Amino acid sequence: MDRWDLLIIGVAGYIAVMALMRMMANRRNELVAHAREQVATQLKKKKKQEKSNRNAA
Repeated sequence: MDRWDLLIIGVAGYIAVMALMRMMANRRNELVAHAREQVATQLKKKKKQEKSNRNAA
């Protein structure tokens, strides 16, 4: 393998790693957003339940 082959392999590896990192970051952001939505939903349910318990008492 000559210098050009190594250069091409290096550039291809860099591009592959950067693409993988970008995909993983996007997936992480999706999962964080989903978790935040679930937490917000649970908090709303809890507040609604507490409010109905106070009204019933």
